Amino acid sequence: MIRFATLASGSSGNCTAVWNEEGLLLIDLGISCRRIVNSLGELGFSASDVSSVLVTHEHIDHISGLKVFCSHYDTELCCTRSTMLYLGDNGMVQPFQKFREITHGEAFSAGGFTVRPFPTSHDSRTCTGFRLERGGSAVAVLTDVGRIDDGIRENLRGCGIVAIESNYDELMLKNGVYPPSLKARIMSPQGHLSNSECAREVARLVAEEDVRQIVLMHLSDKNNTPRMALVSSVAAIEDEGIQEDSYRILAAPRNDVSEVLSLD
Repeated sequence: MIRFATLASGSSGNCTAVWNEEGLLLIDLGISCRRIVNSLGELGFSASDVSSVLVTHEHIDHISGLKVFCSHYDTELCCTRSTMLYLGDNGMVQPFQKFREITHGEAFSAGGFTVRPFPTSHDSRTCTGFRLERGGSAVAVLTDVGRIDDGIRENLRGCGIVAIESNYDELMLKNGVYPPSLKARIMSPQGHLSNSECAREVARLVAEEDVRQIVLMHLSDKNNTPRMALVSSVAAIEDEGIQEDSYRILAAPRNDVSEVLSLD
């Protein structure tokens, strides 16, 4: 059994929960400790139930709650060495923080899962996607990625749930208030996935990989809307001739706990 829910998702903060009968993992702590504790309570957990925290990268919308949360709860942080050094050097964690250094391509066990970290293309020291397996089921979480390559596709293969970034609508971004340098960064191969780029990958996953549960993640509050992201991906899936009642797709809420998705 695998259960999945987002506690927050977007450019203002990210936190995802994945759990089974043995343990609860959080991916990123980009919101306040209070919000994390309250959101876990909505799911029937206390913060002390968290087995480990998987950190994708060092950008503030993914780590802002780390220091306070980990000062109150005895939780290990699982991240790459470069992310770990950044967090320590910049005072983002307590000096006594427990770390587990992870390496892309090397699986490890946490919270009853086999966790497979893989690299994503983003303008951070390193950025990590996670594939979590239990029994014959798997879920992949992929945010903050400027392009999808064959290595990422291999890690998405066979997953029952794929949580993937659908960050911005191209026209909204191009016509928006961001300065040209920021627009170029977002649209670059080390930036974020647009709705159309995400939609192409989602359609492939549903049509070719038989993925039946999709979560659109990390939507921009300035350059996207949940409806636009969903319409883009649903249209691409329909173009593949896939019936609407054969899959589920949702846009993760920015500030609220999402519905719980399940794999048995």
